[in-house]
Amino acid sequence: MGAMPDGSLKGPRKPAAEGPVPNNQKIQIEDELLTVQEVAQLLKVPTSWVYERCRERSSDPLPHLKLGKYLRFYKSELLHYVENLRRGSSNQA
Repeated sequence: MGAMPDGSLKGPRKPAAEGPVPNNQKIQIEDELLTVQEVAQLLKVPTSWVYERCRERSSDPLPHLKLGKYLRFYKSELLHYVENLRRGSSNQA
């Protein structure tokens, strides 16, 4: 392969290396990853409520992951979380 005038290499690009994913960490590719703002819209709550539920000291934290300084949420996990809240509140009545 030769170098182009801009320093880039010409030729076919190789796909990124894919390593094995442990069984307990399999992620559904089609599962949508949401931002804090999108979660707030989905749950119809302020963004401050979402941030509060992601703090370590929260008694019932939202399922989330941190990508550097950014919080992201899998939509399916949030829907499961809400369903568990609904079931829990109906069991207490």
